[in-house]
Amino acid sequence: MIILNSEYEQNNRNMNFDDWFFHRIVHMRKKKNSHASSGLYSLARGPFDGVQRFKGYEINGFRFHTKQLEGNRVKQNSGVLVRGIMNGQNIDYYGVLTEIVELQYLEGKRIVLFKCDWMDVDHIGKGVKIDKHGVVSVNTNRKLATNEPFVLASQVEQVFYVKDNLHPNWSIVLNGHSTYFTGGVVSEETFQQDAQNFSCTFEEDEDFINWRGNDLDVISTDVTLADNIIEDIESDPETDDEDLLL
Repeated sequence: MIILNSEYEQNNRNMNFDDWFFHRIVHMRKKKNSHASSGLYSLARGPFDGVQRFKGYEINGFRFHTKQLEGNRVKQNSGVLVRGIMNGQNIDYYGVLTEIVELQYLEGKRIVLFKCDWMDVDHIGKGVKIDKHGVVSVNTNRKLATNEPFVLASQVEQVFYVKDNLHPNWSIVLNGHSTYFTGGVVSEETFQQDAQNFSCTFEEDEDFINWRGNDLDVISTDVTLADNIIEDIESDPETDDEDLLL
């Protein structure tokens, strides 16, 4: 992929990368180039026009909910952490999950994206603080200025935000532990059948359609939701999770 990008930069800046990428892969496949795999071809063709949206998802051993699904619950599953690099330095990005979408490609290939509201970690002291013990706090009133709200679900870890009563608008970050969930998406019908075999802890989560397996040892972490983690966002009229967004 790095080679392809370098070739594009050198010779084809007047063409959109996605158009150039598609024509390049098609040309490589006609030449029987072994590097033009079916996976690359599927990616080059781009996703289907419709996407599938979920309110809950399991990945990397974590169970995630969108902020909207949490509502007035006392349990919190919308805090996210993505580890990145900026100017050669490691940086942790903290956010709140607002939307889960699944892009579908040829041959059944799928990519799940998390859309998040990100905390302002660019300004140390104003947006994020780390004390002498390594405890991280974020200012929930300051948002990161970015036009890239989406990340791959596979990149995400889970965190919890606990209100700091001594410092208004600040929340302490607690890391989640990934051991309890197997991941994967199943149909709503399968979820409804499996839900009968779980304890009442999960009966309230009717919108979560991602359970797999009946033998999971479930551990619930009670974390009080931090007030005003994210300002209310105007949402579209409520639709069924399985509806396609065209």
